Amino acid sequence: MTGFSADVKAAAAVRAMGRCEVQTDWCTGTGQDYHHRANRGMGGSKDPQINALSNCLLVCRGCHDWIGRNPAQAYAKGWLVSKFRQPSSDVPVLLSGWWALLDDAGGVEVCDAVG
Repeated sequence: MTGFSADVKAAAAVRAMGRCEVQTDWCTGTGQDYHHRANRGMGGSKDPQINALSNCLLVCRGCHDWIGRNPAQAYAKGWLVSKFRQPSSDVPVLLSGWWALLDDAGGVEVCDAVG
């Protein structure tokens, strides 16, 4: 299975309060897509962490497109995570202007940015 479960999607929507968690200049505000921070790769992945809540961001289509077109900046902001830096719960992510660590229970812990 390489897609987020209904439970993970529901928890991400609650965490984000229905809003886009990324908020680039292209943001439309409303979360519409569930973005994998660590990519699934061609043909998917058997790694269960790929579909964990800490690897999921609720994003609008404008921001989802921006992430795909600006990978270097997206990696720097934690919106993309290298498969070599798993799990995503250990990688800070910039959420709506503040740095945080995401856990697999829906928790968000404010932190300092580290690279």
